[in-house]
Amino acid sequence: MTELSIDTERMAGAARGLNGVAAQLRFIVAALDTGIDGQHRPWGQDKIGREFAGEWVPPKNDLLTAGNDLARVLESAAEGMETMARGFAGTEDANVDSLRGATGADAGPAARGGLRTT
Repeated sequence: MTELSIDTERMAGAARGLNGVAAQLRFIVAALDTGIDGQHRPWGQDKIGREFAGEWVPPKNDLLTAGNDLARVLESAAEGMETMARGFAGTEDANVDSLRGATGADAGPAARGGLRTT
């Protein structure tokens, strides 16, 4: 028989880690954006400055957008991992309670009205 084992506490911990990386990335993107904006367009408004800005500003905006998009992806992945961890823990609790009910043993957390959330 094949055994499936999922450490829901470690999975939830990994989700928290992903959220931390997302927060760091958002901080970096915000600092980069603030630092760039703080320079007040040092390339100037003459023809050469406008040409430079035309080549530099779109990739800069793409970089900032990509950084924020990646942070959103990491947050979404973390949320999915947290949901899976809760679901796996709840399924395990329900299975244990079902087996206890079949054997006459004391009921576990699901039977008492709550599922484990770690």
